[in-house]
Amino acid sequence: MSNYTSADVPESSRVVIDPVTRIEGHLRVEMEAGNGVIKNAWTSTTQYRGIEVIACKRDPRDVWAFVERICGVCTGTHAIAALAAVEDALQYPVPVQARLMRDLVSGALGIQDHVIHFYQLQAMDWVDVMSALKADPAETAAIAKSLSDWPLSSAAYFAGVQKKLKDSIAYGQYSIFTNGYWGHPAYKLPPEVNLLGVAKVRLPSVAYPCVNIIGAGMRGEMEVPLYGMVSAMTLSIDWLTPHGDAVRLMTPEKHQLEMRVAEEYWNVEQADVGMWADKYVVIVRPKTTDPGTVAPMGS
Repeated sequence: MSNYTSADVPESSRVVIDPVTRIEGHLRVEMEAGNGVIKNAWTSTTQYRGIEVIACKRDPRDVWAFVERICGVCTGTHAIAALAAVEDALQYPVPVQARLMRDLVSGALGIQDHVIHFYQLQAMDWVDVMSALKADPAETAAIAKSLSDWPLSSAAYFAGVQKKLKDSIAYGQYSIFTNGYWGHPAYKLPPEVNLLGVAKVRLPSVAYPCVNIIGAGMRGEMEVPLYGMVSAMTLSIDWLTPHGDAVRLMTPEKHQLEMRVAEEYWNVEQADVGMWADKYVVIVRPKTTDPGTVAPMGS
């Protein structure tokens, strides 16, 4: 978001910031100023999701599960807010145990939200990906070890990350790093720290269960999809090298993964290749893992 102050706004003017960046969602801000003072300001969300329509005439005890879909990051926050609204409307006293559990959940959500906001929404404002190509992997490993005791913070590991990045750029495959402001003087971190900020994922296919209808005047069989239901889905991650994240994903619990990619498409009007950004958010449970092969060098 631009850093406007009242002194920057001319007399009797209107300033519109749309979209407001570095947030999860869509937001527009308008300001009305005069004589160096911001007199009025309005904010509005610019994407209609229809949660109010979905929740209308539902059992109030079920609404918390629907409003979680308002956001892909702070789902639990909306659920707790919905519960509080229903309890307030019904003047229902909340047991102490329930309140304590909600406080714990809210605290955990706050920690999660800070991590997601920094690494997913802000990181590319701080990390100059192309600068990482100039980094000394040994120095990057030393910085990483000074921050945590992660056992794979080695020069060899960061050299592998650097090589993967270099190979991708050599083939023109910038992936999610396409169209970044790389090299801009606002980037202040040294190459070694940028390397710290830098797996190939096979997304699950969606298949509807089907039933076969035989006879009843029809020749042969007809396969009919059952819409509203989906078959089991599998997501595969091919790690560049086995490390702690792969181990943590095998813990028997739910994991939320966010993947951001850049996809190329053919722009018919401009007769050129265009690019758009996609984000995939999946909630998964571990099924299998393949740690790979251990072999002598050169084999």
